[in-house]
Amino acid sequence: MEDKYYHNTSVKWDEGMVGTLSSPTLDSFKVATPPEFPKGVPNTRLPEHIYVASEKICLISNSVKTKIILNPQIITQNTN
Repeated sequence: MEDKYYHNTSVKWDEGMVGTLSSPTLDSFKVATPPEFPKGVPNTRLPEHIYVASEKICLISNSVKTKIILNPQIITQNTN
């Protein structure tokens, strides 16, 4: 049987070039067009941030998974 995964998200327009990205199971946050665009918004998450972050999350997740499989002794838990 094939596993199926659903990642429900939505973007709601707030005003100007700003919207809110939300998911039923995660915290929402503001998104906007880059400040270089007409009426772009500085200091707000951009589509480019989200795109690049998703790639970096995949990269680090796979790196950690590989380290766990190849060398489980490196995993420690800080109890302080």
